[in-house]
Amino acid sequence: MPSAAPANEPRVVVGIVSTNDIQNILGCLKSLSVSDHRNFWIVICENGGLDAFEHAARCLADADFIRGGQQLSGDDEPEVAWAQGCARFRLANGGQPVVLLKSSVNRGYAGGVNACIAAAAKASWDAIWVLNPDTFPEPNALAALARRQQAGGYGVVGSRLVTDLGRPALVPAARTRKAARIQSTRGHRAGCRRSRAPDEICLRRIDVRDARLRRNNRRHG
Repeated sequence: MPSAAPANEPRVVVGIVSTNDIQNILGCLKSLSVSDHRNFWIVICENGGLDAFEHAARCLADADFIRGGQQLSGDDEPEVAWAQGCARFRLANGGQPVVLLKSSVNRGYAGGVNACIAAAAKASWDAIWVLNPDTFPEPNALAALARRQQAGGYGVVGSRLVTDLGRPALVPAARTRKAARIQSTRGHRAGCRRSRAPDEICLRRIDVRDARLRRNNRRHG
């Protein structure tokens, strides 16, 4: 049986933007399924069109760490404010909801993040954690971010990106901030102070060479 989240854990929406990137997303979700922080649900905006949405939905349904169909009922099933439709799943280990948004157009990265936030607008949550699909969080990453945010009253906190070898990822700072951050609804009252993340907050398995290759392919394709 999935273990219940502690009552004092903040409710976090994990927002992920995809463009035909379901294989990386499966790795990301598998990492999230063993997160120490249990009180979260996941919203994925598929920017690759309807064919990409249907392919992603099939892959999620086939994954052994995800369940769907009749097993989705529960008091914590979030209300999704998204008119274009969605597919719903749950992580098998902890039972956290996973919502795949259908989008008929490519909204871009920022537009995809906004779609995730808009879809979660009617549900109850305390913070948004924005993840790139090719990030694989360590089990303690979200718990460390939540502790850091609560301890300092920060509006935004961020993670370190590291490679498989445990070295900091050599990527532009803007990409680092975009790849993993937690954004609190209390940020306006807290003055939106920024925090340097402690070393315990980290994401892993970032293949920098592969990311650079994908960027170059998009630039010259």
